[in-house]
Amino acid sequence: VRDGHAHLALHEEVLDLRLALEGGEPQNDDGNPGRAAASEFRDGGFNHGAFLLAQGAAARGIELTASIWDVPAWMVTNPGSERNRKIPAELYPELAESMGEWLRTARDVYGAEIAHVSFNEADIGVNVALTPAEHTALIAEVRSRLAARGVRARWLRGDCANMGGCVAYARPIWES
Repeated sequence: VRDGHAHLALHEEVLDLRLALEGGEPQNDDGNPGRAAASEFRDGGFNHGAFLLAQGAAARGIELTASIWDVPAWMVTNPGSERNRKIPAELYPELAESMGEWLRTARDVYGAEIAHVSFNEADIGVNVALTPAEHTALIAEVRSRLAARGVRARWLRGDCANMGGCVAYARPIWES
């Protein structure tokens, strides 16, 4: 209250969820990235909790983002590694299918449309490692496939571990 009048400061709220693909599609559903076998995708454990949290936040008008921290072992060339896991380019369509099914479930089952997606700290390979060139190629491939599924989530480019190297990492991605 100032000068006898109430002033309201508005700020936008954002909730960042973990998009846990490793729990959502632990085994490849059918080998055809153009078709999702919905019965093979898991809505349980960590993902179920994320969906419920997203549902409650969406009902309150809170914008949602979802960050991929890890992917299933079948989706990387080094499944025994916990860090610096590498997704080969030929599996980007399968990544898009898995992401699309997760995002579709959030939207269609829980009423929670995700506005933005990202890879968590891929610059240092906390779980998944992507070079700027790989990140650019992945976004290009996955974006069009998500759009074809009716998913409108946009990419956050610069979900980096620290600001010291973020600009150098993100700039080539932004410029693409």
